[in-house]
Amino acid sequence: MVLGVDLGTSSIKLLLLDTKGNILYSSSASYPFIQDGLNSEQDPLLWWNGFCSCLKDLEKRIDLSKIEGISFSGQMHGLVILDENDEVIRPCILWNDGRTSEECKYLNEVIGKDFLMEHTGNIALVGFTAPKLLYLKNKEKENFAKIHKIMLPKDYLIYRLTGKFVSDVSDASGTLLFDVKNRKWSKEMLDIVGISQKQLPYVLESCDYVSTPLNSVSSSLHLSPSLKVFVGGGDQAMNALGTGTIDAHHLSISLGTSGVLFFPLKSFPKVNKGNLHLFCDGNKNYHQMAVTLSCALSFKWWIEDILHSKNYDEIFTNALNTPKNELIFLPYLSGERSPLYEPRIRGLFYGLDSNTSSLDMTRAVLEGVAFSLKDCLNKAKINIKSYHVRIVGGGSKSTSFISLLSNVLGVNIYTINTSEGGAFGAGLLSLVGLHYFNSIEDATKQCIRDEKEYLYDEKEYEYYENKFKKYRKYQKMCLKSITE
Repeated sequence: MVLGVDLGTSSIKLLLLDTKGNILYSSSASYPFIQDGLNSEQDPLLWWNGFCSCLKDLEKRIDLSKIEGISFSGQMHGLVILDENDEVIRPCILWNDGRTSEECKYLNEVIGKDFLMEHTGNIALVGFTAPKLLYLKNKEKENFAKIHKIMLPKDYLIYRLTGKFVSDVSDASGTLLFDVKNRKWSKEMLDIVGISQKQLPYVLESCDYVSTPLNSVSSSLHLSPSLKVFVGGGDQAMNALGTGTIDAHHLSISLGTSGVLFFPLKSFPKVNKGNLHLFCDGNKNYHQMAVTLSCALSFKWWIEDILHSKNYDEIFTNALNTPKNELIFLPYLSGERSPLYEPRIRGLFYGLDSNTSSLDMTRAVLEGVAFSLKDCLNKAKINIKSYHVRIVGGGSKSTSFISLLSNVLGVNIYTINTSEGGAFGAGLLSLVGLHYFNSIEDATKQCIRDEKEYLYDEKEYEYYENKFKKYRKYQKMCLKSITE
């Protein structure tokens, strides 16, 4: 048996697989994060406590000492800093934190986007780790001076488990401190931020073995002292493994808190315009991805916080069975990353009148999220019809929304036999590391298959093409209002 661990923003999940990749059991634990305006933070201790709690839950069903391997999928970009005593200095600044506009402006305009892309493959975005370090350097000087170790969220769990200070290439790619092309820390970027390489973890490939657990930890958690720990990767790289999106003919759409379009690459691109994130993947290659920040977050806000319901599918289905309307929703509840790169933009309903119903507004929310994904796709400038498109994540549980998205994008979309994404991908890495599969390709081929196909309708696609133009019109109005 092996464990795949998915460290998310609102919960952690442990997925137990047998040696053939079949899911045996899962356990999850939820925890809060603190959002105050642009600021978004979380106590790393919540992750460790959640991990331990899930192990105790699994222990009710299995002998934990029988687990042979474990690997990790983690929320990306979060800044975890420890002092010389390995104590957490301050809460982790999360991926969806938007406080670093000034630092990003400095990096993009003073240091320059061309310089950044040459040395990291990416431009500066508020969610990335390097701007957060500059923020601490400028605004929290005492905390910055105490930094002994800098790590990403999943790396904190690995450090607590093994005592090894390591990360992997896919997660490191999202820091803006990493030379993606050459798969190593960028000395030029470290000098700009004012940190040294000894403060950063040793970087491995996602499939690499780290160590066995610390004796004290394996004993207290009832794990085998010979348990093999593999490093894993950033959530989207692991999600790609968990959906079989590992070659240049596949594209995955992940509908979590954020919405992600993921494109594997055969090699590092010769021309990089910085339109999309360009990262190392979990299979010793590269990928590009676009991230829209408020995907399932928009659904949760509207259904739970505004309509005070949790019956998502019924509400979605009823809304999409109502007559089409001209109402537009911009889903920018946390600012936006792709394709706008604008943390200050906010959500908007446009076209409300006295006849507007809650079902009309629900339909607009669904369409708005689909349009934000289409906006990302257009920025990528690819022919989506040449890809085999798979969809996963919490939002993929709604058949009505998948049908809508298929019509908006103008492509057939497939669900697969597992919706576990990152946890499943991490579990498969463990099985490859333990040689139960010959390779990641072998593992995904044997364990992942298409389940249902959603065919798009050409007339619906044409309708949404026209409505998308209106979405872009109001988007431009909002962007203009910010700069005036």
